[in-house]
Amino acid sequence: MNLFESASLKNITLKNRFLRSASSEKVSTNGYPDAELLGEMYRKLVEGNVGTILTGFCFVAPEGQCSPTQNGMHEDGVIPVWQKIIEKSGAQDRESSIFAQIVHGGRLVSFPTDKPQLVPSEVSVPVPENTVRVMDKEDIHHVRRAFVDATRRAVKAGCDGVQLHCAHGYLLNQFLSPALNKRSDEYGGNAENRSRLVVEILQEIRDEHPDLPLAVKINGCDYISNGLVPTQTSEVISFIKEFSLEFYEVSGWMWQGDESKMPSRKVDPKIPGDEGYFYEDTLALKKDHPEENFALCGGVRSLRFCEQALKDFELLSMSRPFISQPHLVQLFQESKTTRTRCISCNQCMTAGPDKGLQCVYFENKRKRD
Repeated sequence: MNLFESASLKNITLKNRFLRSASSEKVSTNGYPDAELLGEMYRKLVEGNVGTILTGFCFVAPEGQCSPTQNGMHEDGVIPVWQKIIEKSGAQDRESSIFAQIVHGGRLVSFPTDKPQLVPSEVSVPVPENTVRVMDKEDIHHVRRAFVDATRRAVKAGCDGVQLHCAHGYLLNQFLSPALNKRSDEYGGNAENRSRLVVEILQEIRDEHPDLPLAVKINGCDYISNGLVPTQTSEVISFIKEFSLEFYEVSGWMWQGDESKMPSRKVDPKIPGDEGYFYEDTLALKKDHPEENFALCGGVRSLRFCEQALKDFELLSMSRPFISQPHLVQLFQESKTTRTRCISCNQCMTAGPDKGLQCVYFENKRKRD
């Protein structure tokens, strides 16, 4: 396999092995992205030869919105906006793919809201004054339908595929995690029951879109007491892989998790041993499910490491390097660099939303110089 050659998966062939991992782009108001800003952001990635763009996470229902600037796929009005974004990106002309990442925030709403936060069972929330509601069967049906409707909108907008966000403590992860799912009905308890909502969502999407490229982002480990570990995540995959998923992007983070153990967004992974900090979790899952395609994410920084990782995995996924250098794949391919200039300082993740997602460190450096 070659990093710059196409990747034939289940229902789609991707341009190359590089994914732009979903990154909160901070350009939306009430769920409606700024089509010019986001389209331009994607255009730079496409021109930089990124094979597949995973959009910044899009909420599927109003009560599932995590932040004021989050992208939405929650109502039909956003469809023409996303159509403009995809058209402006030029992805189709350059054979790049765009997957809409869709999510329900569940308990992870970072701002005060009068909408009840839906949770599988009693948990604490980041904004204590918000109302929390343990989901009943009607709520579960509502969420299931919201994901299916969001998928329909993504397809109509021209997205090439959809990725379900089942990681990072959002609602689907809350159902999957034994630490957060304490239900006693058919949606709680053993791995099969905890996977039920995700299975039902995938089944309904498949009923309406039999050949649509689908992917999942999932925690290999929750890094929280009694949370998911790779052996349990492997059980989840055994229940969802029947839906012919294109790839599994394996991550690991949970609000209130053990910060001393969570490697997410590690600062400056310079040496090979620090790159790819989800490597072992992803490899464990790949060994359990060798017929499935996996995308390695987390601290991928150098061409040498990418070439090494391609021996074990089908795809490489990066976020912060592409914020700093949207043309990084082209630089790799043309042998103009062997490593991203990104220093993993995380300023891009904490900067204000006034100009959207950008590399703060090098922008400030440019101004100083």
